[in-house]
Amino acid sequence: MFDVEFVVDIINKSGSSVEVKLDDQAKKFSQIGLDSLDMFNVFIELQDATGKEFSDDIVENLVSISTIVEFLNS
Repeated sequence: MFDVEFVVDIINKSGSSVEVKLDDQAKKFSQIGLDSLDMFNVFIELQDATGKEFSDDIVENLVSISTIVEFLNS
């Protein structure tokens, strides 16, 4: 099972200029300060780490760390 800490680690290793914390799990990525390029890099890193595919349709609904964790565990 994937958890919030796993996703936060991936985000922080993806090269974004924002350091994400565990407390940010319910905030939308825009509220944290992550832009679309940051999120593109995050989804590439997550694909590599998990083997799950992040299609455009799926990515549209992944707006927070919590929603990514839900998707990874579905």
